Amino acid sequence: MYQKALTLRNLLMVAPMFYNVHGERARQGKILDNVQKLIDEEKLKILKDEKQFSYEEIRQAHEYIEAHKAFGKVSLVNNL
Repeated sequence: MYQKALTLRNLLMVAPMFYNVHGERARQGKILDNVQKLIDEEKLKILKDEKQFSYEEIRQAHEYIEAHKAFGKVSLVNNL
């Protein structure tokens, strides 16, 4: 049940931005600008797991998260 609700919520959030309904892209851009400003001012800190995965290791990244080993956000790193 939880995954279904999460999927539906993501769809409802992303679809208006994707199709730019009522200027949603500009609104989301302003929100991201404000978040970046808070990060730059060190008023907002992102919890980031120390472990990073390459795109080739996506499966291992999912397993790491599903095993509840991650503390914060897990990063994918582009090796190109």
